[in-house]
Amino acid sequence: MSRRPVNPARRLADGGSIPFVGSAHSKSRSSPLLSVILLAVGAVLLIGYLYSGSGKTTIEKEALSKVEGVVSCTLEVQRALPVLKKAYGDSMLKVLHVGPETCSVVSKLLKEEDTEAWGVEPYDLDDADANCRSLVQKGIVRVADIKFPLPYRAKSFSLVIVSDAVDYLSPKYLNRTLPELARVSVDGVVIFAGYPGQHRAKVSELSKFGRPAKLRSSTWWIRYFLQNSLEENEVAAKKFDQASVKRSYKPASSALTAVEYTKNDFPPGFIFGSGTSAYQLCWVFSSKFSGNVLGNGDIACDEYHKYKEDVKLMAKTGLDAYRFSISWSRLIPNGRGPVNPKGLQYYNNLINELISYGIQPHVTLHHSDLPQALEDEYGGWINRMIVYISQKDFTAYADVCFREFGDRVSYWTTVNEPNGFVMIGYDFGIGPPKRCSSSFNNCSRGNSSTEPYMAVHHLLLAHASVAGLYKKNYQDKQHGYIGLSIFSFGAFPLTNSKEDAIATQRYFDFLIGWVANPLVYGDYPKIMKQNAGSRLPAFTDHESQQIKGSADFIGVINYYTVYIKDNPSSLKQKHRDWSADTATKFFCLATPRNSSLEDISRVEYLHAYIGIVLDTVRNGSNTRGYFVWSFLDVFELLDGYKSSYGLYYVDRDDPDLKRYPKLSAHWYSQFLKGRSVRSDEVFSLEKNISSLSYDLDSQ
Repeated sequence: MSRRPVNPARRLADGGSIPFVGSAHSKSRSSPLLSVILLAVGAVLLIGYLYSGSGKTTIEKEALSKVEGVVSCTLEVQRALPVLKKAYGDSMLKVLHVGPETCSVVSKLLKEEDTEAWGVEPYDLDDADANCRSLVQKGIVRVADIKFPLPYRAKSFSLVIVSDAVDYLSPKYLNRTLPELARVSVDGVVIFAGYPGQHRAKVSELSKFGRPAKLRSSTWWIRYFLQNSLEENEVAAKKFDQASVKRSYKPASSALTAVEYTKNDFPPGFIFGSGTSAYQLCWVFSSKFSGNVLGNGDIACDEYHKYKEDVKLMAKTGLDAYRFSISWSRLIPNGRGPVNPKGLQYYNNLINELISYGIQPHVTLHHSDLPQALEDEYGGWINRMIVYISQKDFTAYADVCFREFGDRVSYWTTVNEPNGFVMIGYDFGIGPPKRCSSSFNNCSRGNSSTEPYMAVHHLLLAHASVAGLYKKNYQDKQHGYIGLSIFSFGAFPLTNSKEDAIATQRYFDFLIGWVANPLVYGDYPKIMKQNAGSRLPAFTDHESQQIKGSADFIGVINYYTVYIKDNPSSLKQKHRDWSADTATKFFCLATPRNSSLEDISRVEYLHAYIGIVLDTVRNGSNTRGYFVWSFLDVFELLDGYKSSYGLYYVDRDDPDLKRYPKLSAHWYSQFLKGRSVRSDEVFSLEKNISSLSYDLDSQ
């Protein structure tokens, strides 16, 4: 069926059974209720990390089949009709569908019992089949340009369903069209829209649509709805989610998060918190950090002296939990030997203060800060001797922590982001201990081809040793949990090609499977062993059994979205590092930085991300908590004080390092206290400064 935008002169088709209003109709702009159930449909969306029973990673056949062509939102409507009927009930008695191929949707709706249906086709029907021509002749389907007022009176339909139509409208026409769609509906509008990076119109199809699709992010749509007084039908949205789960319905990609939700929508016991790490937060001795950044963490936010003030802020914010790391160097300055009593007292004081306010302490044992004495003695995590010596040292250090703090700490993370730590420290050489091949980043020492694999291998063995100690000597008495966190990106294929889809799965294997596969299956992914060869260390049978199942939980630390392109030529390089072994190129879409107290982009990010976590939990994920990074503006290992991710701004020009809540702190606090919040909430700020930045010259 060929398609081109309809001639505006023809937008009022022959009369039908639904009364319509001519071109002089009233342009009412009341605030109708819009059920924002935006189903983002794409060519392929790889969600999560998929394992087969044998430990071999796989890509779903359904996903691959969708790569070959363009996924139709209109087809998705037909798949979703049983769920929509369950969610909307009586609202499905009189339905208007707006979008291309509307004849097929209307025909299916008319087969439903007690359902009347009409359709608006936004494009000319030059070669419609007999059934479609009959629907047009009867006035059930109309050909109308949706950029102009619809030929129907207000509230003519109980529900309006839109698909493959609004993606091609500029904001100018959206401002007319969406309120117009809501005007003719009693119970709202359900919109099926494309998802950025997934659904792209082919060149051959542009003549049908008149322009390329404008595929917007979830944040863009949410902002648009709010600005135009189009509100979510929360009851219907929840019913849709519930019906989707019961009927095992999953759209071609994920549904957009709800516009409005509360903490009470999460399961009982779900934990919300925030986090920091030792060096990034306050001074630590006997641990040198080197990298390509200005400034250091010698003072940072000085929580060492201000922990009572900070814990009080946490309680005021409403945190359930606080995630922090213990500095090995502060507790045992030389890495092994006597315990520093002042360090022991500090962590006891911090933990006790947290508990006095009802805040759960979540403790990380290693967050990029190996004691300098051990780094100097045998080269840190790359020396094979670390398996015999520092593994023992790390386990002894952990034993002190379990013994001294385990009566009050129930959640232990052995190693923070072993994959991320070694990539920046042993491959790229831009973070501690700043090792890499000289050809990569002008490092004075290191080997980017072998050391990253060696370091992760030894960190995994150290984790397994510590987890084994905890499970054997402490877990039954202290009733706690022990796990590990993984550095991750949200990765999607750059194009709809089969090659990029497979490359994305391969990238997941190298990034996440590098750590997750040994924890679940006791070995590295097959593709890693194939591409890295002998440079990837092998586990003995005993080590494999020790690592497998050693984590009670896995923390996923997500940064931003990357788009993956297949790059097989990198495997031909003579000297390869981890990146080359993945045989991919990636392009990133990072979260905007914002050093202002009015960190609106941060609020939008948190709102969308927490909403997606809620969707994931409703769909059956065993996610138990969410931690915002970070509680304060800390010293970031990659760019010092340039980033400003904290909920609270720290005035480094103030000798007292005073803390000020950002807009994100106000928003998060309101959410944690059970209030229904939106991303556009406006709160009063304590300090009348529109933009604050750190003076790097003073560091």
